[in-house]
Amino acid sequence: MRSACWPRCCRSRSAATRRRPPRRRCPRTRRKPPRRRPTAEPIGARSLCARPAEGHHGPVSGAPWVLVHLAGPLRVDRGGTPLAGAELGSRKGRTLLRLLAARRGDVLPGAEIAAVLWPRESPSDPDAVVASLVSRLRRVLGPNAVVGGREGYRLGAVEVDVDRARQLLADAERAAPAPAGVGAGAALELLGAAEGSPEPDDEWMAPVRSEVTVLRRRAHHLLARTALETGEPAGAEDAAGRALADDPLDEEAVRLLMRALLARDLPAEALRTYERLRRALADELGTDPAPATRTLYDAALHGEAPVVSAVPPPADRLRLAGRDAELGLLRAEWEGACGHRAGLVLLTGEPGIGKSRLLEELAETARRSGGVVLSGRAFEGERSVFAQPLVDALASAAETLPAARIRAAATGDGTLGRLVPELAPFTDAVPVPPAPTPAVERSQSFAAVTGFLRRLARGGPVLVAVDDLQRAGRSTIELLHYLARHLGSAQVLLAAAVRTGEGDDVVEPLRAVGTTVPLGPLPVDAVALLAGRAGHESRAADVMRRTGGHPLFVVEVLRALARGDGGLPTSLQTAVVDRVAGTGEETGRLMRAAAVLGAAFDPLVAGELAGIGAAAALPAFERAFKARLLVARGRQYEFAHDVVREALLVATPSPTLQAWHARAADLLSADPEAVARHAEAIGDRPRAARAWLNAAEAALARFVASDAILLATRAAAIAADLEDAPDPPAGSSGPSAAAPGPRTTTRRPATAPTG
Repeated sequence: MRSACWPRCCRSRSAATRRRPPRRRCPRTRRKPPRRRPTAEPIGARSLCARPAEGHHGPVSGAPWVLVHLAGPLRVDRGGTPLAGAELGSRKGRTLLRLLAARRGDVLPGAEIAAVLWPRESPSDPDAVVASLVSRLRRVLGPNAVVGGREGYRLGAVEVDVDRARQLLADAERAAPAPAGVGAGAALELLGAAEGSPEPDDEWMAPVRSEVTVLRRRAHHLLARTALETGEPAGAEDAAGRALADDPLDEEAVRLLMRALLARDLPAEALRTYERLRRALADELGTDPAPATRTLYDAALHGEAPVVSAVPPPADRLRLAGRDAELGLLRAEWEGACGHRAGLVLLTGEPGIGKSRLLEELAETARRSGGVVLSGRAFEGERSVFAQPLVDALASAAETLPAARIRAAATGDGTLGRLVPELAPFTDAVPVPPAPTPAVERSQSFAAVTGFLRRLARGGPVLVAVDDLQRAGRSTIELLHYLARHLGSAQVLLAAAVRTGEGDDVVEPLRAVGTTVPLGPLPVDAVALLAGRAGHESRAADVMRRTGGHPLFVVEVLRALARGDGGLPTSLQTAVVDRVAGTGEETGRLMRAAAVLGAAFDPLVAGELAGIGAAAALPAFERAFKARLLVARGRQYEFAHDVVREALLVATPSPTLQAWHARAADLLSADPEAVARHAEAIGDRPRAARAWLNAAEAALARFVASDAILLATRAAAIAADLEDAPDPPAGSSGPSAAAPGPRTTTRRPATAPTG
């Protein structure tokens, strides 16, 4: 099948052209077009358009996630795109997928698979046919979807709806009422309606059908309990009735229904419900209702309020030492969002104090309760991009959510499609031209984001998480403030991490519309707990004395002890430098050069800055990545912690830093903000002023007027200082004398793109 995403000029036109040895590359993507394959069993154009997985082995973080739905008709969500019917392959291929998903975890020999696919008469070479079907499934779902070979196959990097629903319910049963109800609803949405599936009623699917029924009843029980706890007896009555529809002998559902009827002052109906259960149990099982059910009967008979046993508080499953109070605040904010009360929470603290970790734990809590998580991060040099971290967070929905849900939230919003290009295909709207004035453009953009989040939250609560907010531009802060004030009863929680000292101007305007959660050092008992987990409980007091309870300091010191170092490092800088040195001299030089570029950097640019070619630089950065000094963010690397970068900068001699800043300004000449930062670092103030002005012009062209004013103000301040400065004495090199010798003249940087 030909892929529609390839230009016609890049496709094969005949059998003769297909036999040509070289396949021409697409002039746009530089990728070779896919080979034509037989079309006897359609596999869907989407699979051929998918990007190939990268990496040497195992699942790839950037690969589309795959969810197989066994409850109801067989269908698959691949990276948010639904696949069903012929898109998944032939009838035999779909049966193979159902079999592997139903028997997930088991290695199925080819003979067992063949017996299911061909119960009466098998082909002459069933192993070859099974291998062909597996190959087609891998093309549709990904190379790791099915693992094994002719000795046997099993389901690989694929999730099944039954497993996800079971985990959602397990987490919901330990949660507070509001998120518990969200989790139960998400599980029911996965499990679908109770009617049967049009798929063949195979005997090997019986365990799956039975588990789906049990999980549906369990979800309805939980919905009924949460409705009773939140004072909604009508909702509890409906949920308990649905559980009884699946199993009329479900005593737990009967008890919940009786409690709901008693809460509605309907004791006679509660007595009739009990009597129906008593007769059914006597006729079918020859037994009586359980004591707990008879207790409710007595309460209804005498007009008394039913006695409900106390439910223990949810267990702390996050295992974060010394952060119980902070976790309690975050849970309360999420429970409020689940209860239709939008909110904003700011995590503040110094670098390495644990802000990002708590933000990740909040995101995990949201996922476990069935919520949606949209994540973004602010980066240096992107202040002039309108609401960059929030736009990135919204764009992530295109990769993580089903297309139908995105389309329901985005349809008809042309402004949203222009603001977030990744969502444009889901708007089904004619492109909207930019507004005539920046003020109108800002107003329309804010309204579009608010409307999208409101509509998205109709399908369940949404967490929007932004890390490193101190690096964000003014437009991001203004949009967060607007969202916090206008989301109202939407099931949306906005959460952000801000560095103390650098983000004071960020926290102050948001403090009045949100909740601030400051993070400080760990207490003594938490450090002792961490030391005990690392096997160094006897050194806990010494670790506390040396680190002051700073989480990153504590972790680095304990890692040093785990490596068998003779003693505790005297400072975090020493610990970080030692870890970098352990990755090799070349990696250390590259890491120091990368630190000059910023918190996030292009590895090829860092290699050129350090004078190391790509062939050597890329493996060196991979060593730093494996040592957890770096994390991968798309096409860039990012320092795992800001203090890692800061320690490397301190450890680099000043002449080297000056030379690298000068070289970086040349390498990044197309990015005026980067040029300005590096020019200021070497004291080349005229060049910095011109670069800040170019950045302001670019921001203004993107309708980010507030950031344009800030950038232009910086340029004007430098220009004023230069104008007021006394003339340099004869023979002096002038205001830019701090620049290295080879840069006695300054080249004007290229103007940044304004589109």
